[in-house]
This record gives sequence, structure tokens and C-alpha cells, in this order.
Amino acid sequence: MLTLLTGWIKSAVFEVQEYVRLQAATVRGVFSRPFYFHDVVEQFDLIGIPPTADELTTATTLLSSNAASENVQDLLWAIIMLPEFQLIR
Repeated sequence: MLTLLTGWIKSAVFEVQEYVRLQAATVRGVFSRPFYFHDVVEQFDLIGIPPTADELTTATTLLSSNAASENVQDLLWAIIMLPEFQLIR
């Protein structure tokens, strides 16, 4: 009985620890800029279709090292508005 209780407590503490670690990583990621803008753009194909050469150039330009938050918002809006991401009933 004591072993079962100890195992449950360890599991619960581990879950809380993992949750806090993931939240800290999320907050750190939100407030830090990506360093490899071209790699970020190339990874967009993981969420759908690979970008064309023209789309890749445009996205890389929008996410340049001096990118304004409006540029990032515009790029995300353009991606979200693709037909692949729309649910039409």
C-alpha cells in the first residue's frame, strides 16, 4: 500500500514538474526571436504543403532579422487563410 502511494505521489510530482517545464519553455519561446528565419519558413511544410519558391522568398523577407510584428501577423494570417486550413460546412 505504501509503495503504491509513493509511486502515485512520484508520478504526480513528475507531471507537475513536466507541466512547469513545458510552460517555461513556451514562455521563453514566445519572447525570444528565432535565429534561423529561413529554417522556420522551410518548416512550414510540416503543417501542410511545402511552400513554392515564390512563397518561400516572400516569407523569408517578411521574417527577416528586422521583422516587425505586423509582418509576422500578416504571414500567419496568410497561412491560416489557405484553403487547406479552412473548415467549410
